[in-house]
Amino acid sequence: MMNSYKKVYLLLATLIASTDCFGAIVVNEAMVNEPGSSTSLEWIELYNNSQSQGFLGTHYMVIGNDTITFPSGLRLAPGEYFIICQKLFSDLSSAGFEGVWGDSSGVWGDTPYESSLPINFNFDVSFSLINGGSSIKLYNAFNILVSEFLWTQDGQDGFSWEREYPDSSRILQCIHPNKSTPGFVNSVSPVAFDLSLEQIDITPFNGSTIVFFHIVNRSYNVVSGAKLYFFSDPSDTTVVPTDTLQIFELPDALPGYTTLVGGNYSLNGVYDSLLAELTDDDRLQNNRQRFTAAGRDFPPLFINEFLANPTTALGSEWVEIKNTSNVAIDMKDWQLGDALASHTITDSTYLVYPGEYLVVVQDSTAFLNYYSTFGGLLLEPESWSALNNAGDQIKLMDGFGFQSDSLGFSSTFADNFTWALAESGFNAGVWGRSQDTGGTPGAVNRVVFSSLGEDVNLTITPEHFSPDGDGIEETVLFTLEAPESDSYSLRIFDRFGREVRQLLDKENYLSPSYTWDGHDDSGRRLPIGIYIVVFEVSGIQDVKKTVVIAR
Repeated sequence: MMNSYKKVYLLLATLIASTDCFGAIVVNEAMVNEPGSSTSLEWIELYNNSQSQGFLGTHYMVIGNDTITFPSGLRLAPGEYFIICQKLFSDLSSAGFEGVWGDSSGVWGDTPYESSLPINFNFDVSFSLINGGSSIKLYNAFNILVSEFLWTQDGQDGFSWEREYPDSSRILQCIHPNKSTPGFVNSVSPVAFDLSLEQIDITPFNGSTIVFFHIVNRSYNVVSGAKLYFFSDPSDTTVVPTDTLQIFELPDALPGYTTLVGGNYSLNGVYDSLLAELTDDDRLQNNRQRFTAAGRDFPPLFINEFLANPTTALGSEWVEIKNTSNVAIDMKDWQLGDALASHTITDSTYLVYPGEYLVVVQDSTAFLNYYSTFGGLLLEPESWSALNNAGDQIKLMDGFGFQSDSLGFSSTFADNFTWALAESGFNAGVWGRSQDTGGTPGAVNRVVFSSLGEDVNLTITPEHFSPDGDGIEETVLFTLEAPESDSYSLRIFDRFGREVRQLLDKENYLSPSYTWDGHDDSGRRLPIGIYIVVFEVSGIQDVKKTVVIAR
């Protein structure tokens, strides 16, 4: 009997030794909520977390009702990653891993990154990852569960789930600016020294651009002596920048500490290509970001005319946009909307050249039936936010999310007359009513400055604003309504009754809205406090309201 027990014990010891001889392969990262809506971009990352070779070919993976087996002989070297993707190459029907995380050449292995990252190139897989919660289980040849990757909630669109450490069960959302780290150390895994460039705030401001960088210490040590280099970088194919805009000497950063640095810059053109880069540390992939910012010639497009109250004969709202820059502007991903929602104008390349007008319409068929001789640029978005005739705001955003123009109005005209911007002459830049019914879509505006209504009204939005350069509530909008008069005035006084800003002074025309940036007539920023806004309509009525500059 003693000999029998010894044999059983020795056999069990042999099995345990056999499992230990395999490298500790773990499920390390997963793209569950893929970018967009195509499940072809789901993928799973495996990692050999050991000092010995891992025999992946003896393992199998279970995902819900799907089982993935690996070719015999497939091995992972110590510290090596392996990607299992639904689809490797992009085609006309859907995107593939190489097209999003590779170089989009249609060949895998033609860059150093691709050649260093093994992938399921020679065998097909089929699996489905559930956004709201599920698990990925990896078993070895003895049907022993060696790694489980479990998530319990929806992640952000396009962000992967990552294991905090290869030997940890904690799964966290990726924090890397690229939203995932296939083939690299997970962004949530602390290393000895790691500063991460995680967010860049960009705010166009009066011909200049405010740029701020958020830098987080993701390591478990204090980081000292680091720098952030800020370059102009007109070519995204070279790592050699052409101009140094600023070098920031960063303060010592404790683990988890965020450092905020930046400034106000005069950048080139309508848009400028830029590069920000931290000094080298233990995780290089979160040290650099290329990005686009608005330049000194921004904004390139302005709202030039609109019809918000079409009659039955017309049946379509429309907004005319004019390119006032000296370069062609691609309308791809630009958005137009009202105070509540904005919608993409087009998701395809569509160029508007300098001086050209583009008419964006609610219903192109109804528009062309009414304007039968129209031959200009015309786009109909898939969605449209109907403008409120009693007052609304029109917003125009570019493809990078910068606001190109915004216009508030408090009334509309009957009989298909439009609000139109005077493009030249004494009243250039002032809004009035179109001279002709139907306006002049696609052509130079003809404007008259006639009655705006029967009552005198002044609306202030918002009533508190903070022109402090942080990009939030930097200006206040005054929306005006008044009957025809010999003259109009719009002035701002401080609490001592001193006039600090004159937006309109005894003029015989009136725009439906004016903006104020919190500066006086000499361009100086005014202190916080209460200010009195006075709207005077000669011979009819004066309206006084207050606005607060806060910080």
